[in-house]
Amino acid sequence: MTESKEINWSEDIETNLFYNQKTPTLDLNFSITENVNFNNDFWDFSEFNKLHNGDRNKYRFNFSVINHQKYKLYLKNMVLRELFVKRNRFTTTYTAFRCCVNFIQYLESTHIYLPIGIRPSTIIVFFENRNIQQNTKQHELISIKKFLQEIEIDNKDFPITNFYKLFSSANKKSIRTELENGKTNNIPRNLFNKIIQVALKQIDNKEIDVLDRMISCFILILSQVGMRIGEASLLEIDKIKEIEILSGKKKSYIMEFLTYKTTHQSNGRLTETVMTDIALKAYNTLQELGRERRGRNSRALFPNSKGGFLSSKSLAQHIQRFFYKNQKDLAINSLSSSELKLLEYFEPTLEKYEYFRKLGFRKTDAETKIFYATSHQFRVAVCNEFKRFGVTLQWIKEHMNHLTEEMTKHYFRSDENEINLLKDTLLKRSSKTAGKLTLVPSEIDDIKIRVELEDEQFIAAYKEINKFLNNRSLNIFKNLDEILENFKDYPLRESELGLCTKALGKLCARQERLTTLENWYYLKPQIASASQFDLTYRRFIDKVKIIEHNKKIKDQDNRYLLQYNLEKKSLKSFLHNKVLPELQLIETKILKNGKKSLEKENPNLKSLLMDIEKIKKDCENWIIRLNL
Repeated sequence: MTESKEINWSEDIETNLFYNQKTPTLDLNFSITENVNFNNDFWDFSEFNKLHNGDRNKYRFNFSVINHQKYKLYLKNMVLRELFVKRNRFTTTYTAFRCCVNFIQYLESTHIYLPIGIRPSTIIVFFENRNIQQNTKQHELISIKKFLQEIEIDNKDFPITNFYKLFSSANKKSIRTELENGKTNNIPRNLFNKIIQVALKQIDNKEIDVLDRMISCFILILSQVGMRIGEASLLEIDKIKEIEILSGKKKSYIMEFLTYKTTHQSNGRLTETVMTDIALKAYNTLQELGRERRGRNSRALFPNSKGGFLSSKSLAQHIQRFFYKNQKDLAINSLSSSELKLLEYFEPTLEKYEYFRKLGFRKTDAETKIFYATSHQFRVAVCNEFKRFGVTLQWIKEHMNHLTEEMTKHYFRSDENEINLLKDTLLKRSSKTAGKLTLVPSEIDDIKIRVELEDEQFIAAYKEINKFLNNRSLNIFKNLDEILENFKDYPLRESELGLCTKALGKLCARQERLTTLENWYYLKPQIASASQFDLTYRRFIDKVKIIEHNKKIKDQDNRYLLQYNLEKKSLKSFLHNKVLPELQLIETKILKNGKKSLEKENPNLKSLLMDIEKIKKDCENWIIRLNL
């Protein structure tokens, strides 16, 4: 990263801010840094900006917009105290500064020039004239409190205690509701897989623009790591570390990067993230593709045209460009209306042609809705993928750089299909008298579900769920909402609840719709990866056997036709979205490097590689036989 100057605070700050017993005067002057003096109306700290990502204005404090000299003096003291004493970041301090500027300008507009004229009612009216959310209001109240505390230091008779009730009056229920309603949407799962597939193809495609290949690398890193866009903008080259795991039998890779979250250090702190095979490939490819742009001195992984670090805004534009150029390959038109509502969109206009031209915009696409996922949606998607794959809550919290597990849970998403599937799974297997899953076949109406009690694995799953319900005194019919809430918010393997979730996942896999919970039980993501094909193909054969078995039941009783068609649709999706893409990837690798090379990289595929032609023919036969 380009080096920025370290902050060399002047010794005069401490003397004037803490040990000057005299009432502050309007002509007070002392040096803050080498280039900033206290009595200046414009404090420019941009030389200390280590981000280099478009937040330069948040290092510049313009006090000239305030006419009242005493209010200006108090605000300067507040800003200095935040930066020098509390060691808050410039960006954090700037947010409080802007809030106080708005409040002071309101005081001036209502002719309140004496601090004694500021009352709790003044602040109440200030907020009444603005349409803001409770969460925002609470943050602004904290900033105003800091400003009033500076007034109290100068005016010992200022009744700041009169404001304490107001400062603690936040409507916590409203704030929770706002946070819930304001959650960032997840990316529809099928689209998420498509994004990864399209980006993987593009990073190796030498026939397309180098910038588009670099953008695809960036998209893949977001899809695997889930980092914040500000963190992604600061990624550097040569930050991959190789570590040995499983007593040195295997190797894993981690990436070191800088975060300004979950730390009070103004310079940020270094943290690490585990790299998947896809993330590692994307990182290495991006490092190579950016070499010419980067030059000798830059360390930016994704450099701009001048070799420096891209701003968060530029990266957001690149995300839009990826979606704009790949609307067809991403099959955006095939998404349902409910899925489209989860996405953002923009409409290119001729009036803003120059802006959209950077995205590859064609004038013929004017006024067309271009749907896309934001960088934060990738973060939400990754968090939920970890949840589906069985990663513990604590591990997800650490990976996402969250301060609390509650914040991590805030990222978890559930859809109606998942909830309905949970309900059906429990209710259709329950004893109406005991409120638990029944182990008596005659108490189950559905003959297809009844046969589960002939299988030891399913009996074990029933018992595991009942154990959980008994330990928490839960009744399926009386406490269904509470039970659903428990399973909705926790990932697999989370102690007792996780064992129960895994058991429930096994049962849900046999329900009418194979949705998210099936993925909780089968722990591999639906991403084209040669290394996972043995598991994928085994899963495919299992699903085929289930379909064939259910076909026989359907032929005997037409009531099961709809259920059979739903399961067949699920199999078709699994075949075309996972099995065939992975099989095609294996064929490509064989043509490029040969079977032996692929077998050396993936010893688990040895037997499959020997029969790869037979597997291809079997897939073709199943497509014809089951009309897939």
